[in-house]
Amino acid sequence: MSWEETGTREYPCPCKQSTYSVVFLSDDWNRHEQSWVMNCLVCRANYEIYSYWGNDSDGLTIENKFWVKKGSVALLDENENRLQDIKEEAVSYAKKLYLKQWLASFEDTKSLKKIWALLSNLFSNQPSLSAFYVHIKNSGVSEYLTSEFNFQNLQRLLTHLQVVDTTVQERLQSAKVQQDEVSRVKASLFENGFR
Repeated sequence: MSWEETGTREYPCPCKQSTYSVVFLSDDWNRHEQSWVMNCLVCRANYEIYSYWGNDSDGLTIENKFWVKKGSVALLDENENRLQDIKEEAVSYAKKLYLKQWLASFEDTKSLKKIWALLSNLFSNQPSLSAFYVHIKNSGVSEYLTSEFNFQNLQRLLTHLQVVDTTVQERLQSAKVQQDEVSRVKASLFENGFR
């Protein structure tokens, strides 16, 4: 049940003066993993691993890795955390002012199917009707509607409530600007990364 080394490959490092190693591992459950080791002392001082999850050509989820300049991953994390903070602040601010109005907009709708239809018209991420019933059974209508008051739905939700709030709009715009910065930093990682 332990991981076993199944092979090792050497590749030229970014400065081309030495190499880095990729150690291939597998276990009894037919799981596979890679361990990357920088052999070059110069590159070890200047590069770190960036890894992310993606899909291969067969649609399987795999971990992708490559070398990036040191500090790049921390910069990406910092920008992603800032984006998350902006989103949370926007939702928190809007909930304080508009959550009761959002919940009240469904008070006269007695049929769960009508509530689901209204939500499906508002938001593209709604589950099937049968899955909606399961959610409602587990959490209740009010809790489910509260969960729909999230950043992804915020703009459409406020439009539905016919609310124009400049503070919320400014926070949504800040999130867009920060998302653009995250995308820029991530693109720079991919563009300047070394494999």
